[in-house]
Amino acid sequence: MTNNTDSWKIKFRSMIRKQNINMLAWQENNPNPQTEEEFNGLLFILGKLKDNVQSYCENIRQYGWEKHSTTIPLNESKLLEHDKWLEENQHPEGSGS
Repeated sequence: MTNNTDSWKIKFRSMIRKQNINMLAWQENNPNPQTEEEFNGLLFILGKLKDNVQSYCENIRQYGWEKHSTTIPLNESKLLEHDKWLEENQHPEGSGS
């Protein structure tokens, strides 16, 4: 796994998604679990999910977070228009309206 590719992220996200789907399928197929074997199936899925999440987090720590910043230009005319609207539509404190 290299820092230049996002393939490891896709891999771990897919693994996590698969275990989440397995968890939902288990719940649908076992609406009223009554045996130890049924409970163990759920615990097995939960264990795999936890392992996958930990691996994903560890790789993020190792390769670092991708930081993105976006700058949106401020339209001063909209700001002035909003300030004018506030002045016209806000009632002074204690006016009762």
